[in-house]
Amino acid sequence: MRGGRGAVGALAASADTVLLLRDALVEGPNGDDFTAPIGCLVAELGGRLDAEGVALRRCFGVAAYAQGRHSALSLTDALVQGTRSLVNERGETESGRALFAKESAALRLTRVLVEDNAEFGLAARDPGTTVALSAVVIRDVRALPSMLFGQGVFAQGEAQVTGDRVVIAGSTTAGVFSTLGARVALNDSLVTDVRPSPLGRLGDGMVAVGGALEAERLVVRRAFNAGVAVRPYAETKASRSDAVLRDVIVYDMRANLEELRRGTQALGQGILALDGGRIEGASVALIDVTGLGATAAVNALSDATPPTPPSVIRVSDLFIHNVRPAPVAAAPLDQAYGYALTAQDGASIEISRGAADLGAWGFALFRGSVAARDMVVTRQSQGLGMSSTARSDTRFARNSVTGRDNLVNDIVYDQGASELEVPPDTSNCSTLTECQAVDVRTPTRRSTEPSIPRQPTI
Repeated sequence: MRGGRGAVGALAASADTVLLLRDALVEGPNGDDFTAPIGCLVAELGGRLDAEGVALRRCFGVAAYAQGRHSALSLTDALVQGTRSLVNERGETESGRALFAKESAALRLTRVLVEDNAEFGLAARDPGTTVALSAVVIRDVRALPSMLFGQGVFAQGEAQVTGDRVVIAGSTTAGVFSTLGARVALNDSLVTDVRPSPLGRLGDGMVAVGGALEAERLVVRRAFNAGVAVRPYAETKASRSDAVLRDVIVYDMRANLEELRRGTQALGQGILALDGGRIEGASVALIDVTGLGATAAVNALSDATPPTPPSVIRVSDLFIHNVRPAPVAAAPLDQAYGYALTAQDGASIEISRGAADLGAWGFALFRGSVAARDMVVTRQSQGLGMSSTARSDTRFARNSVTGRDNLVNDIVYDQGASELEVPPDTSNCSTLTECQAVDVRTPTRRSTEPSIPRQPTI
């Protein structure tokens, strides 16, 4: 089955339509000069399309999508490969997402491989939109030629994405991005090998910008910036971001050496709560991080209104191992970071049962607060902890905190250290304009309809 110009391979487009597709190959047209058609499989206007044993190859704009209330698209034992970006009338490349759900539609994927496309592996938007993933692999998602996007899973506008046994590998700027009230929940899953954008920025595992993340039995491996990062929506900070982590491992978070050479603080970070973001966790391990282990902080936008609520990280059973110093030219105390736990400017970290092994400092307080109970800090090259303020101004509550084999087995106060610089791009936007949410509309079929906005709204 091959689509022609403006054609759709299979279309369910009314409330009375139920289309079943089995053991089929649906291919986009030959050639790359294609400006209008989108979608090899489409469910809209309340239609339902169930496809099993299908391969969608070289579709334009989006391979399969569902839009509209009561519309439903289901893919089982399917391959979605090589989705190509379409070009608008101005010759600009836009879209290229593999799978898309919007306007309260439902999308279900079971045993599906999505690979080799630009923009998003999966995008979902709008209240009432639901996406369910089971045994799904999304790999090799590139940014558009405009250098925008490249996320494996992108959810916004109160869309709900749930998944089990999901692998997201080789995405760009972020493995998972949740914004504008969306929620993404993954169980028994892996996010790995996230690349920075073509501009050299970002590369986080999972990010919430005014959205929510939930992860249980999840591994985030080989990424830049942060394994899990949360921050509110836009400069107004009007919405809070949250992440709930259970049995999560964040492994091999890398500093971006190219950006460090340019003078930016592109550190690797295990988990990050920024500008009022909150992370709640149980049984979390942060291993082999270049820069900072767990950070609760405020960035340069802290004067925005309404006032920023405190960022909070609260974890029980936390294990941090090998937080390596980053090769930066200047840092507090002339050390290139390597802090297991960092709290800045009213932000707080609460740890119940934990261990921090191998780093520079176990705790680093820059006018933030830390409460730790039943914790062991070992093999820190500088000391158990440090504070930029005097003892009387330091908010550090300890209950059964033990230091072993550290250069100094206590807190070093009043260091006169400068405020920790938090890189503004940790919000994981896809261009140099920070915090960009996207109007992930369906690419248009008719050239008279407006194209996807080039500049997002965050």
